Order: sequence, then structure tokens, then C-alpha cells
Amino acid sequence: MTRTEAAELLAVCVVVIALTWRFVGNRPAPTTFIDRIALTFFVLATLKQMVTAYNWPPLPLISGLSALLIAWCVYRWQRGGRRGKYHHVSSRTFETLPES
Repeated sequence: MTRTEAAELLAVCVVVIALTWRFVGNRPAPTTFIDRIALTFFVLATLKQMVTAYNWPPLPLISGLSALLIAWCVYRWQRGGRRGKYHHVSSRTFETLPES
């Protein structure tokens, strides 16, 4: 394995971990239908990449990573929409505390 191939493998691992990190931890994000489709597609695309001869660009791997990226973007978009819906500024925030 050359240094370039090792760097490519490391980059793919970092991207996959970054895109799937929200499913890990004490309070993981719930998986939606889009997440399940994307994860299934990613696994199948990765399997296809493993059984075919390596050539540049690795289209199955790129398409699997794209599916994860789209699912992550939808998650962030929906999460941002929910957060903005309930955000309000109370006038009590700017009141001074009574002195004791």
C-alpha cells in the first residue's frame, strides 16, 4: 500500500465517522427512513467497491458517501428547523435581578 492509498483510506474513514457520529453516544439521534436508506445504500455500495477491481474514481464508494452526506444534510436541516420554531426571546431575560 502506497502513502497515497493510505491517505485515501484515512480520508474515507474520517468522512464515514464524521457522517455517522450522530448515531453513537449516550443520546444518539433517532434513525429516520432517509437514514436507513442511506446506510443500507452505503453498505451495498461499499460491498460493490470491495468486489470490483480498483479504478479511479471509485464510483460506488463516492455514491455511498454521497448518500450519507445527503442524509446528514437532511438531518441538520430538520434539526435547525425545529430549533428555530421554538426559539423566542422573553422580555424577562433583560430584567434586572432584585437586590437583596
